[in-house]
Amino acid sequence: MQIKIEVNGIDEINKKLNRLKAKGSNMLPLFKVIGNSLKNTTENTFEHQADAFGNAWKPSKKKSGLTLIQSGSLSQSFVPFATKESVTLGTNLVYAPIHQFGGRAGRGKKSIIPARPFLPIDKDFNLPHNLQEEILDKVQDYFEN
Repeated sequence: MQIKIEVNGIDEINKKLNRLKAKGSNMLPLFKVIGNSLKNTTENTFEHQADAFGNAWKPSKKKSGLTLIQSGSLSQSFVPFATKESVTLGTNLVYAPIHQFGGRAGRGKKSIIPARPFLPIDKDFNLPHNLQEEILDKVQDYFEN
């Protein structure tokens, strides 16, 4: 006695699996979208004068107006770079790290710059919950469409 089982719809399942495989082998379109989300979130920190978690920056003592926006160079310098395997967000401004992390700067390192984190990460390199959700939604949309 031989038992034969036929599965209906296997062709459709295989098509969908192959589509997922193809999308998964080149994540460039998804990483471009995620990169733009990272850039927008970073730019919003300058507008809101707070890190991406809602913690207000220490205001500048010397200047009136918005902190870290004297010329707009820093706030507008962030560029996402996406490949089919990863996405990064960066700036070519050498003074960006001192503002992100704080520390001593200037001639003789006499000036103390407070940390004013603009990148959407905490000290443990975690993303804010709302950005995590946004990215997960984009991943789901990418694989569903």
